Amino acid sequence: MDLYLDSLDVEMIERYAPFIRGVTSTPTFAQRERLEDYGVDLFKRILGVLGSGKTLHISAPFSTVKEIVDYLKFVTDRIPQLAEKRIVFKLPCTETGLRVARRYGRMYDIGLHMIYTVGQVILANETPAKWHYLLVGRGIEYGYDMNRVAALSRRAMLASIRSADMVEQFVDLNIPMTVPPQVLEALTECKHTRDGQTKFIDDFLAGNRDGFTRVDCTNVCDLEVDTSNDAYWI
Repeated sequence: MDLYLDSLDVEMIERYAPFIRGVTSTPTFAQRERLEDYGVDLFKRILGVLGSGKTLHISAPFSTVKEIVDYLKFVTDRIPQLAEKRIVFKLPCTETGLRVARRYGRMYDIGLHMIYTVGQVILANETPAKWHYLLVGRGIEYGYDMNRVAALSRRAMLASIRSADMVEQFVDLNIPMTVPPQVLEALTECKHTRDGQTKFIDDFLAGNRDGFTRVDCTNVCDLEVDTSNDAYWI
């Protein structure tokens, strides 16, 4: 199952880049980051941090076909990485969004967002949209049968994942998920692993009563390694 990070925080993206297939975003994130030029500079930075083969999913928060298409062209002209099919434009699964996906879905990589209902999925399946973003957490709160919606979608990505428990709830569907940083961090947490680590450390130090000296191996292969970066220890 592929994981995506739901964030525009470059620091978080860099931290979790080895574990994710890409990044998703919302207009709310864009507002939080105080983006200029519709976020083009930030999108370039994120693509650079992610590395090759990973995708960035960005919202096109406009209400008319012309506004949406103009935005798609605007971003496309300014980010050459689009030639590598690395950016997906997220459109609300409304009649307008469906029409844009139907007409332009082979010219641009498009995903249909905020899907809650069986009807939306039926129509989304009839477009060349690459992704269907199912807001499962919010959908459950609203009373929708999100398991049924997910089963009917041909290109689903589960979004609005509120907790690590919700990841476990849907993991057997083997559908890609996008999760916020706090949920991704929670997936690494296990009390028994922490307790076991503490015991192993205590046992090791108890068996080395003369003390333990860390060996500096950074120059063994004549490489310059920044051991202060957490990524070094992955």
